[in-house]
Amino acid sequence: MVDEQTVWQDVWPPVERLIQATLAEDNQAIRPLLSPGQPALAAYELFGYPVFDLLLKTVLGRARLGVTRALETENGRYIFIEFVWPDPEREDGGYSAADLVTVRLQQSGRQWRITEINPAAIELPLTGARARGIMVSSQVVRETDKIAAGADYLTR
Repeated sequence: MVDEQTVWQDVWPPVERLIQATLAEDNQAIRPLLSPGQPALAAYELFGYPVFDLLLKTVLGRARLGVTRALETENGRYIFIEFVWPDPEREDGGYSAADLVTVRLQQSGRQWRITEINPAAIELPLTGARARGIMVSSQVVRETDKIAAGADYLTR
């Protein structure tokens, strides 16, 4: 069983580095964070770093994020990290389901690598139909035709 300290020290950092590399448009920093033969790497190979702007929801242009939960599955084979980009217009720091992202990681040797990114809560899997809906309804991309850049975020 993975403890909270392991989540913060070992599991969360690759997710944080992927967010930073996506915002910096740093292709060299992205590939080592992704697990070979998994959906996250396949998406990257097809679309490059902009796919992570959508999946990680950096297109929201929010200044901070918070981890909501970590869930271990298959006797520690996978860990799901769910995080949220809180709505800055809500005084209570609240958020909606549209602000959540889930990243699945798998340990490879001594490091954790990202296998999948789901732009939703842990309980809501990403399907082809949902992916098309996300792509079509992304107002930030549609209105500006570019990805929001730069975020100063909070991880705890």
